Amino acid sequence: MKLAQTKGTHKVKYFGSPWAAPAWMKTNGRINGGAPLKGQPGGEYFKIFANYFVKYEFIYKIFDMGSFF
Repeated sequence: MKLAQTKGTHKVKYFGSPWAAPAWMKTNGRINGGAPLKGQPGGEYFKIFANYFVKYEFIYKIFDMGSFF
């Protein structure tokens, strides 16, 4: 990704998004198939999933890759 930014004449933009929460966080325990997170908003699983986004954004900023949000 970093290399692509240096090769073109236009600014490269990326968009990152999780496909789904990890299976262990979902009520159906499966990777595929829609299912809500376990627990209630503000609860343990919601906070852990939110931290995925925070860490993702943090790493991209460390490597000067811009922001996805």
